[in-house]
Amino acid sequence: PILGAMTKLKIEANPIIGTYQSYALPLSALLANKPDVLYFVLNNFTQLTYRKGKSIPFNFYYPSFDSWTCVDIHNIIRGDYAKHWSLSVVDCVKRSIDNGGYVYSMVDEYYVPHRNTYQRSHFIHDILIYGYDEHTLCALGYDEHGHYVETTLSDKEFDDAFHAVQPGRYTVFFSYASYNQYHFEPEFNLQMIRDYVESQPTSWIVPFTAVHREAAWGMGAVLDMLEHSKQTIMEGKKLDIRFFNLYLEHKKLMDLRIRLLLEAWNRKDFVDYTHIYEDAATIKNLAIKANVMRSASAFDKIEKMLRKNLSEEREILNAVLAVSGSPNGL
Repeated sequence: PILGAMTKLKIEANPIIGTYQSYALPLSALLANKPDVLYFVLNNFTQLTYRKGKSIPFNFYYPSFDSWTCVDIHNIIRGDYAKHWSLSVVDCVKRSIDNGGYVYSMVDEYYVPHRNTYQRSHFIHDILIYGYDEHTLCALGYDEHGHYVETTLSDKEFDDAFHAVQPGRYTVFFSYASYNQYHFEPEFNLQMIRDYVESQPTSWIVPFTAVHREAAWGMGAVLDMLEHSKQTIMEGKKLDIRFFNLYLEHKKLMDLRIRLLLEAWNRKDFVDYTHIYEDAATIKNLAIKANVMRSASAFDKIEKMLRKNLSEEREILNAVLAVSGSPNGL
């Protein structure tokens, strides 16, 4: 690279889903290079799960990033890069970028500028590195203001942040799998929608993976999230807005999924899911407002509206399943 110039790989700054970095970061890299990865997302991010007691209890249920078929992955255990390549971790990162490879790694954000815990406390979190110049690395993630943006850190800051994490943790060097093509899969999506509506486990999409015994699934997971949130605000604590943002993202994907299904059946005007998404956006805004008011009564409207949203969604999705020939339809 030219001295002083920033070498960067392509990034999609606004991936279709992005509540949590664990999928937002890889999708930012993949969608920038392969737009058909959108179909991979639609095929795999339908089910929701709630796992009581987990640090992230409410989330999509999806295959772990290192098993995605849309990426070429090289998992490197910390320390092995030095043993096998006789290079510093920063040099490994820069070489990867030179060869079109993004770097997804766990780091200690105490050393990462523009993070909530920078120079204040130790917090292990993920980061995506996708560019560099002579002394600086370019990173993607949520900053101290909660914005999903590009920030920079010095080579030394990354080195310190990297080495503060346990040596057994993987660092992932990856690129997009250009040889794989993705298409919307109607039958698979219908099965996933059915599991979501009926609150049935979808652990079959990730075989040989241990499933949380008390996990709730689908619409049942949403109701458990709602109860969790109600308890939180009754205790005088702030709601976790990420729950409501993820619920909104779920509706955004479902809206697109339904449109593609109806298009495949040549029944574009059969149902209208748009208002489900719009009401989910209103619910998220009410949650933000409830955090300002800090009162249990402010949550009453959220609960009433979300239960109505779920009921109307169930009616629409059952109608779609009925059209597909599912015995679970109306």
